[in-house]
Amino acid sequence: MGPWLWLWLVVVLTVLLDVTSSASIAAATAWVRERVGDQGRTGGHGWGWGHGKGSVALCHPIPSPGLWGLVNNAGIFHPVGPNEWLSKDDFVKVLNVNLVGLVEVTLSFLPLVRRARGRVVNVASMVGRIALVGGGYCPSKYGVEAFSDSLRYPQSQPPVPLPAPIPAALRSLLPSRRELLDFGVKVSIVEPGCFGTDILASAEAKQSIVRVWDRAPSQVKQEYGQQYFQAYNSNFQHFITTANPKLSLVTNAMEHALTAEYPRTRYGTGGHGWGWGHGKGSVALCHPIPSPGLWGLVNNAGIAIPTAPNEWLSKDDFVKVLNVNLVGLVEVTLSFLPLVRRARGRVVNVASVMGRIAFFGGGYCPSKYGVEAFSDSLRLEMRHFGVKVSIIEPGYFKTAITSAENLEKCFLSTWEKVSDETKAGYGEDYLKDFLAGAKKMHKRCNSNLSLVTDCMEHALTSRYPRARYSAGWDAKLLYIPLSYLPSALADRQTVPGLSEKFVLITGCDSGFGSLLARQLDARGLRVLAGCLTEPGAATLRAATSQRLQTILLDVTSSASIAAATAWVRERVGDQGRTGGHGWGWGHGKGSVALCHPIPSPGLWGLVNNAGIAIPSAPNEWLSKDDFVKVLNVNLVGLIEVTLSFLPLVRRARGRVVNVASVMGRIAFFGGGYCPSKYGVEAFSDTLRREMHPFGVQISIIEPGGFQTGMTDPAVLVKALQHLWERLPAETQAAYGPHYLETYARYMALLHRLSSSRLCIVTDCMEHALLARCPRSRYTAGWDARLTFLPLSYCPAWLSDTISAFFLPIPARGTPARP
Repeated sequence: MGPWLWLWLVVVLTVLLDVTSSASIAAATAWVRERVGDQGRTGGHGWGWGHGKGSVALCHPIPSPGLWGLVNNAGIFHPVGPNEWLSKDDFVKVLNVNLVGLVEVTLSFLPLVRRARGRVVNVASMVGRIALVGGGYCPSKYGVEAFSDSLRYPQSQPPVPLPAPIPAALRSLLPSRRELLDFGVKVSIVEPGCFGTDILASAEAKQSIVRVWDRAPSQVKQEYGQQYFQAYNSNFQHFITTANPKLSLVTNAMEHALTAEYPRTRYGTGGHGWGWGHGKGSVALCHPIPSPGLWGLVNNAGIAIPTAPNEWLSKDDFVKVLNVNLVGLVEVTLSFLPLVRRARGRVVNVASVMGRIAFFGGGYCPSKYGVEAFSDSLRLEMRHFGVKVSIIEPGYFKTAITSAENLEKCFLSTWEKVSDETKAGYGEDYLKDFLAGAKKMHKRCNSNLSLVTDCMEHALTSRYPRARYSAGWDAKLLYIPLSYLPSALADRQTVPGLSEKFVLITGCDSGFGSLLARQLDARGLRVLAGCLTEPGAATLRAATSQRLQTILLDVTSSASIAAATAWVRERVGDQGRTGGHGWGWGHGKGSVALCHPIPSPGLWGLVNNAGIAIPSAPNEWLSKDDFVKVLNVNLVGLIEVTLSFLPLVRRARGRVVNVASVMGRIAFFGGGYCPSKYGVEAFSDTLRREMHPFGVQISIIEPGGFQTGMTDPAVLVKALQHLWERLPAETQAAYGPHYLETYARYMALLHRLSSSRLCIVTDCMEHALLARCPRSRYTAGWDARLTFLPLSYCPAWLSDTISAFFLPIPARGTPARP
């Protein structure tokens, strides 16, 4: 039989494997090792036959012993539903299969894959990028992304020398490349959309939402209501029926990852994305052949005159501009919207950069602010119909609106109508300076109108139009940056009644938690501090006022959390006044501050700060239990604490502040820490959307490197040494003692470069709790803002290359080649 005929010989063997059972995984590992340990020829000239389609000729003409490919495909989806309907066990059930099981399987088979310089293919999901449903599924898939990234970094890039300008002293401290960099193992992530598998389409899956609702507490059912449940379940059933039946789209991606000479880092597969109904991107992906209707509506009509200092104008002057720029735009849009919706088309509203920051008086800026607001709300409403709404924000361009002659006539005619008292107050010099300034602005206007029309064209024709387009150098470099600068008034405005508000903080023994508790106590709030140890609680009580109360709280213990919930309920359940004179109706953005100056009973703030980072090390050095230890504190514990206290927070229309990490954006090292923080991001995102109708604000804190007990180099190095000592001899030989020593020096260097100003983080937490308009995310630290966040937005090949500078070379490492 000739060598080419061998390419078509495939032997399929099966083994029973339960990824949640360590014994099952160990048995499967031994079974696989017997079959692949010494397979293939190791010398001579010839073609091998055991490494998949096309790989014989390209990757391994003479295959090495080992396992060429590991595909982690096992997973479950249910239970799923709004987070508050679920329990800790619901989250753990999904996490144990999708994340913890995947980690243990990978760690068990990794030596065999490394020996073959093979492939690891981890099946995540598109909701491992953006969390759209509650439950453990999204956090588990976020965790798969983090684990895969940290596993991949060391296995895909060629050696990169340190740049020459780095000083010799610093070069001696910097490790030169990442963990496992040169073992030649490729790690790919497959991110399917929604497909018609048993995970979704089985009879049991279709009844999942009903079962979750039936067992939800009666108080939760009352808060959400039967209508919410019916709508949620109906949308879920529609979601199932629209799933893509072409599973080959996913398996083709897996095959490419296993057999291609240059596999991709990520494979996005599917004809439509996740979400109920008609989600993001459905126009371009699901309907390449448009339905009848109006594809595009461009609202471009507008005027700017009369414009002048506000005190010079009358009500009619404002109404004239508003009627054209805002009211007319709204009416035109509403009239044509049914036709646009039928075509699943585009609406393009021409606002202005003055819709971001108001620089002059008159109706123009208010009208353009109104266009921004209308367009934002319209975009949210139309997303389920597949309609894309874009906003064009031009700077100053030479059009009839900005004509210097027209503006001069407007100023002069308006000035003539101003009362003598107003004229005396402003003076003739003010008018002259105003006119001179208008002429200078017109001279500097951009005459290249195609900059604006190109944006309009892109919004109408691009497969992925943007929500906003800024046109012109002045808009991009001056006005837009100015609009993002904080307003002194907005930053200083806090919610009223601080002395009546209760805030619960976990992890107050030391670090961020301890400092925040003292900081809020000094502001007069009633702080309830959860400490793990009695000495930590005693130290905190000694440093604060009698208002602060402490309780021992272990976030990994359900009994401890239940006891703490009862303890907090006794103190906050009926606190606060419920009558008096309040403002508004209690719904919408900012309602906490504006609608409830007299607080309702309940818990105003919950700060999930408790967390650990050890054990952290190259993934192959760790066991399943090492991952579970960190996940139980940082993710599962946080979820259970949140679910336990959420009814009290919802009653107060309060705040939940979850401490994640910038490592929840980009995974830089192995272990459970990065997956747990990715999971916190996913859980917080879904919770924020669910709690919005209740007036509860959810914020995420993403610190960079800070000098806390978690980053103590002595503790980290000791733990690393312990992990090294328990490694098998084969793994120690693969890495070498030099790898351990350099890795330890890297940890010490990171600690020295970390900030000692913990108040940078606690100030973010305080703002999230007390500001009238808290942010969704707070990034704390120069390294987080300037290094890690930008890296998280880079393509994988670039972030991998940069990351390669910071870990040592394994003893048996060679330049990575496919």
